[in-house]
Amino acid sequence: MLLYVILDEKWLKGRKIEEVARRLASSGVSMIQLREHKKAREIIEDARKIKSVIQNYNIPLLVNNRPDIALEADAGGVHIGQDDVSIYTAKKILGKSKLIGVSVHSVEEALLAEKEGANYLSFGSIFPSKTKESVVRPTSILRKIKKTVGIPVFAIGGITLENIDLVIKEGIDGICVSRDILDREDIEKRVREYLKMLTHILRD
Repeated sequence: MLLYVILDEKWLKGRKIEEVARRLASSGVSMIQLREHKKAREIIEDARKIKSVIQNYNIPLLVNNRPDIALEADAGGVHIGQDDVSIYTAKKILGKSKLIGVSVHSVEEALLAEKEGANYLSFGSIFPSKTKESVVRPTSILRKIKKTVGIPVFAIGGITLENIDLVIKEGIDGICVSRDILDREDIEKRVREYLKMLTHILRD
């Protein structure tokens, strides 16, 4: 679970969302999260399109914030924030077989999410991000979270190839990226560059 890509509609640049998803999946990303600000029916349609083109790559599609949409689209799970529905509600809607990811900003939030049944956590923002405005938080908290919980922890927010080593050295399981991969013509090349860098750093 090295590279988790958030498929944000703002970086599509006229490309079909399912085609971008296929290119990501074929390049070796670990997970894809769909983040859109549309009507529910439109998000469901996009999720179904994405699911149809990535199903042979054995990677999960998660829907941002909406377990009801994830259920309707038969997605692999949902990613929720601190102000979204509870983990309990998400599990009640989706069942125990689907993934539940949670955004956390402190050790306390991380411990609670793990206790309530989260499958993985994301922590950030590590650096200023052009994708989503959020508070930049110190990597010292990230380090403490990773040492405290027993589920995978991803770093998120403003991560690029130029600063990735500053994040990976904290012992995390992987990173979440959006703009620095999607905002490029050659998506496949950028994914390969990330995976090469990630495996090199983790191996050392």
